[in-house]
Amino acid sequence: MDETNLKQIETFLSTYENTLKNIFITAEKQHGKGILIIDINNNNKGNCDTKYIPITNRDNFWEQSEDMLQVKNKIETTLEKKIFLCLINNQTSIIIDRPYEIK
Repeated sequence: MDETNLKQIETFLSTYENTLKNIFITAEKQHGKGILIIDINNNNKGNCDTKYIPITNRDNFWEQSEDMLQVKNKIETTLEKKIFLCLINNQTSIIIDRPYEIK
């Protein structure tokens, strides 16, 4: 994994994690369990573009690899309140989960 890309993702996450958490929670309430996809280099007038993919999505997003099927299964079976983020920077992507509390 490219260390520079990973460092940029860490910096981005430290700046925007709370905002991404709020976007995720809103999308999860509307669409059910899923993952928030964020390409940190794709922004619109300073606002990062995000895409929420519910586990019920019928396109081939979840079937693209065995790893993604495992991520889908983890999201599906997790009982705790967690956000799931896929952060992309050029050719580097990482999937993270973070616990959250509803206030």
